[in-house]
Amino acid sequence: MTREISGLSEIEDAFSAVIVDQYGVLHDGQMPFPGALEALTRLHANNIPIVALTNSGKRAKTNADRLQRIGFPGGLFTAVVSSGDIARDQLKKLPSGSSILLIAREGETELLDGLDLIHAKHGEKADMIVFAAVEPARRSRTDYAEDLLPYARNKTPALLVNPDHLAAENGTIVFGPGAVAEDYARSGGPVETLGKPARKMFDVALAALGNPSSDRVLMIGDSPHHDIGGAIEAGLQTLLIRDGIQSDLEGINADFSMHRLSW
Repeated sequence: MTREISGLSEIEDAFSAVIVDQYGVLHDGQMPFPGALEALTRLHANNIPIVALTNSGKRAKTNADRLQRIGFPGGLFTAVVSSGDIARDQLKKLPSGSSILLIAREGETELLDGLDLIHAKHGEKADMIVFAAVEPARRSRTDYAEDLLPYARNKTPALLVNPDHLAAENGTIVFGPGAVAEDYARSGGPVETLGKPARKMFDVALAALGNPSSDRVLMIGDSPHHDIGGAIEAGLQTLLIRDGIQSDLEGINADFSMHRLSW
């Protein structure tokens, strides 16, 4: 049964480390949510290590830099763990010269930059598809499905870096990469999920914390499926932020819940 709390101070004795989702919990993409910075500052002052865990198609350093620009000092975090880095590690194992169709925002190629891989264009042969980000303002979900149908019919394998089905863009809720990958799978394309709720994400976060006992680690997130469900499978305690953009989805009961992250 989920226990409603008003602040982390009510339960700080129950955990010794924190893993926190960033988008929808810490900030809205532009600025911190009220109370979030204070909550992390109090945790840090109490010597509770914090890992930011994000389903981002960008690398960890890019996300860490963004957090700092938004207003979260880098010293607050023991580490930032990005599904983008996990994807890049997997891409490094591909044969030299493999052709990759990267589904991302225009100009965002950092997952492939510096790797001996070919960046395929839409319609060209591809050995693998990577779902990192989408552009709902430029292309509809149907557009993506139609463009990717030939690859699905050819059973081109795909990596889903960011499984989020929803995102906020200019104050509007739009579809995310997870929705496009779902359509691809329905058309017959094989998809491997790398971001939350995949266990690998939580294992990397726990390793960054020094592999503490998982039942003493609190996962804070706004997605019942990606954050809470994945954390439960990893044996973590869970706190659902109910005002996050994904928290209205049908989900799994967390140990704790609050409207917004606060101390």
